[in-house]
Amino acid sequence: VGRSPEGCEVILAILTPGDIFGEMALAGADEPEDHRAEALDDSLLCQVPRGLLVRMIEEAPAFGWHVTKLVGLRLRTLRTRVEELLGKNAPARLAHAILQLAHQHGIQDDGGILIPIRLSQGDLGKLVGLTRETVNSILHVWRDQGIVEVDRRSVRVRDPDRLQRVR
Repeated sequence: VGRSPEGCEVILAILTPGDIFGEMALAGADEPEDHRAEALDDSLLCQVPRGLLVRMIEEAPAFGWHVTKLVGLRLRTLRTRVEELLGKNAPARLAHAILQLAHQHGIQDDGGILIPIRLSQGDLGKLVGLTRETVNSILHVWRDQGIVEVDRRSVRVRDPDRLQRVR
């Protein structure tokens, strides 16, 4: 979680078990106060001191390559999100975020694609620069159209093709 220039919280990434974060500290790009992590479920975190991480990268090139790819992916994701915030309307930004969550975390079943992450409407808004009220309004329309189902614990994409066409 980071902060926008206006001081609002912004969700930068949703990670899954086995993911790492804080990798930008290797380049001295982040100060410890710049970001914070928040667990949505019970979690086990392992802190790796910077010196040990640098040594692991030096001694295991495959690991270093993995970290390099991770940094590149995170930068590309952030660039895409900035482009969306500047160039897409609210429904298109929300649709893209939900589809991205479905791709990264979704479970396909008979009812569509279940995104089993507890995200509030406020959290969804923080992903795409919208207020909770705007997210609620958009989701209400999509529920009525049979595109998504939302409850307190998950989002289900019922019709990914229609969600993909939101502009």
